[in-house]
Amino acid sequence: MLVAVVVATTVMAVVGASVYMLDYSLAPDPNRRDVDSCYQQLLAEYPECGEWMDSLRGINALRDTFVVMATGERHHALYIDKGVGKTAVVLHGWRDCAIKFLWLARIYERALGYNVVMPELHACGESEGDAIQMGWKDRRDVMEWMKVFRADTMVVHGVSMGAATTMMLSGETMPEGIKDLRFVADCGYTSVWDEFAMQLKAQFGLPAFPLMYTTSLLCRLRYGWRFDEASAIAQVRKCRYPMLFIHGDNDTFVPTRMVYPLYAAKVGAKQLWISKGAEHAQAYQAHKEEYIRQLRQFSLVSCAQRQEVRVEEGVERPAPIEGEIVLEKKAYTVSYNQETRCPNWVAWKLTAEHTDGPYKRANFYEEDDVPEPKATLHDYKGSGWSRGHMCPAGDNKWDSEAMAESFSLVNVCPQNARLNSGVWNSIEMDCRKWARKYGEVYVVCGPVYLNKAHEAIGPNEVVVPEAFFKVVLCLKGKPKAIGVVVKNTEGAKKKDLYYNTIDQVERITGYDFFPSLPDDIEKKVEARANIREWR
Repeated sequence: MLVAVVVATTVMAVVGASVYMLDYSLAPDPNRRDVDSCYQQLLAEYPECGEWMDSLRGINALRDTFVVMATGERHHALYIDKGVGKTAVVLHGWRDCAIKFLWLARIYERALGYNVVMPELHACGESEGDAIQMGWKDRRDVMEWMKVFRADTMVVHGVSMGAATTMMLSGETMPEGIKDLRFVADCGYTSVWDEFAMQLKAQFGLPAFPLMYTTSLLCRLRYGWRFDEASAIAQVRKCRYPMLFIHGDNDTFVPTRMVYPLYAAKVGAKQLWISKGAEHAQAYQAHKEEYIRQLRQFSLVSCAQRQEVRVEEGVERPAPIEGEIVLEKKAYTVSYNQETRCPNWVAWKLTAEHTDGPYKRANFYEEDDVPEPKATLHDYKGSGWSRGHMCPAGDNKWDSEAMAESFSLVNVCPQNARLNSGVWNSIEMDCRKWARKYGEVYVVCGPVYLNKAHEAIGPNEVVVPEAFFKVVLCLKGKPKAIGVVVKNTEGAKKKDLYYNTIDQVERITGYDFFPSLPDDIEKKVEARANIREWR
């Protein structure tokens, strides 16, 4: 009886603490609509903004604007119209509003010559909403503002939570029609989980378990997202546009150490500036002239420099696809298609160390992190099609979690059973052989839909592909790449007959493979394929 009472008391305490933590973290500022107070705070800290704002108002260049989001909520922004073809999107911090960040708008309008739009994020300022979303859901709202104020040249610049929003946005498919786009992240966190866990320890002396887990679950139940999925660093890995990272070296609220893995995760054009002696969100106050110089230098980077990238983490990921859901697993990245209930593509880096290991095959399971309707185990039962891995179990023997995640149905397509165990399996073994030979290769694999009408299986209508593709890139020694397209039949031909150039696979699939490679390397490796070079 005593044990039951203790358990019940503990559970109630954890639930209560979780409710408190979530409300504490996501509750809006109760004075968020006190415009006069916001202006007073701005001018107390940045008095230079006073005369500038008066001049804007004098020509009706500082305006309020509203947009109704897909949720039906009415969101507010300030807009500064300079009448030019380039626009800066300025994003404020946690429990803040646009007014308090007019100092940053002043830099873009006055020093850099931009129009400026300053969205107020969910439940901030005059934007509707009942809880702050820490940038995760806000990234979709900012995308809508970008569409409304679309320009040939755009920069998205966020500070603190606004920086996290900027980075979370950067991994999405951008609106069409923007010729030059770049991002600036000033003191943003790596993920909501990392920031909350750090604050839980710093403010209350508590470890992540159990409160982080229970509060994250509560957040999902209330607001539809988890702390761990709200990851800036995962989104930065997918970003294909230039990014400037700024951080104060005396920042303890979002620790300076967070910027280094973010910078390392960014593939392609990037810059990092550490503001000496600056505390959280004070990089500009600490070094005003240098802050503007860094932005001016970054804004003048040639558009062509976007392609002048170093080969580093994430090189295997294809260019973004409209409407895709990208999930990061331990061993692979998957672009999921809600219409087909199958992946668009699955990409991974296969090293020599990953080609073997002690871990055995796991059980197939249904993926929690994609919306309904989705593929289920029942869809495949009795369908006549096997559950064909894209990232194979044989590439994941090195780690138990990697092996388990390879059996998620987001990594699976309906596949001819004889193909699965025959030619396709042989091609997978070739990839492991090449990883052992060269140390590492980069692999992308997925289904091909050739017909207008497709067979579908199960109650959830999982779409059966007509073929499969695989592309492999090796950067050791002289760079080379090879592709393969195999029809979803028995695959009776000799496997060497299926190998082809990456260019040909791109024409068939419509995907842009290895977009972060320098143009000269990408063109060379994608235009030729010689299987003898791989022997």
